[in-house]
Amino acid sequence: MPSAEQAAEVPAEEPAAEPASEPQRIIGWSVQLASATTEDAAWSTWKKMQKRHKALAGQSPVVVRADLGAKGTFYRVRLTGYDSQQAAKNACAKLKSGGVSCYISKSSS
Repeated sequence: MPSAEQAAEVPAEEPAAEPASEPQRIIGWSVQLASATTEDAAWSTWKKMQKRHKALAGQSPVVVRADLGAKGTFYRVRLTGYDSQQAAKNACAKLKSGGVSCYISKSSS
C-alpha cells in the first residue's frame, strides 16, 4: 500500500487544478478518486483501485496537476465529462455503492 505521502484516496477538497502532462482543457464536473504527489504514483494508485473495484471497469480517468503553492503539487485521478453536478453526483453514488471512495469537483481549467 502506498504511503500517505505518495498516494491517498480522496483527500480534502482543494481548488481547481491544471492539467498534467497532456494539455487538456477540463471544464464541467468531475469525480475525483485519488490524489498523489507524483503523476506516476497517481497512475499506480488508479491501476490498484481498478483491480480492487469492479465498479471502475471500463472507466478512463485523467490525471490533473494541481499546484497548491506551499502545500506542494498534487496529481489527482479524475473521471471527467459530466455535464451537470447531478450527473457527477449520480456517478459518484454508483461508485460508492461499489466500494469506491470519491467526491465531485467543478473543473474550470
